[in-house]
Amino acid sequence: MATVCAIWPKLAAFPVKPPGTAAALPRGRRRFGNLMGRSKHGQTWAANAKQQLVGTWKLVKDVNTGTDGVAKSGAAFGPNPLGQIIFTREGRFTSLNLRPDIPKFAAGNRMQGTADENKAVVQGSIATFGGYTVSPDGKVLTMKIEGSTWPSWIGTEQKRSLSVNGDDMKYSVPASIGGTSELTYKRVK
Repeated sequence: MATVCAIWPKLAAFPVKPPGTAAALPRGRRRFGNLMGRSKHGQTWAANAKQQLVGTWKLVKDVNTGTDGVAKSGAAFGPNPLGQIIFTREGRFTSLNLRPDIPKFAAGNRMQGTADENKAVVQGSIATFGGYTVSPDGKVLTMKIEGSTWPSWIGTEQKRSLSVNGDDMKYSVPASIGGTSELTYKRVK
């Protein structure tokens, strides 16, 4: 009578022989190292983790923890933030987050904003684009920033802790306003 392997759910379909027998696992899955993402199967795990992100996500909450350790909800984008991040299958992303209360420019021309209007835009919005990868375990999002409205990020690579649960996604980011921000998104359907 065959037993089922409980170590890795995808192996559940394969019969398992008593411990110590190499034939207990299919070829290529016999060594522990192969189960940790160092084989073509590990690449499949990474692809699956990345696939969970593909699509459009709406920003629903931002919480900034300043260098003083105090957490403030809506510190960067207000209590009802506007924002989206889009992840493609090809490993590209585009993100735009902003406060919904950014004032319109009185002149009707973005090149003729007043000092206060320009300040409100810079402090109330951020946009980035570039490439991304996801760790095989799906817990680290690496973003390679190619362009940003925050010039200090251009050309950087940022590792962000990531959590995806169905249509909910959270990640932490070194905040452009100081400290660390946790951004919460909902999948757009």
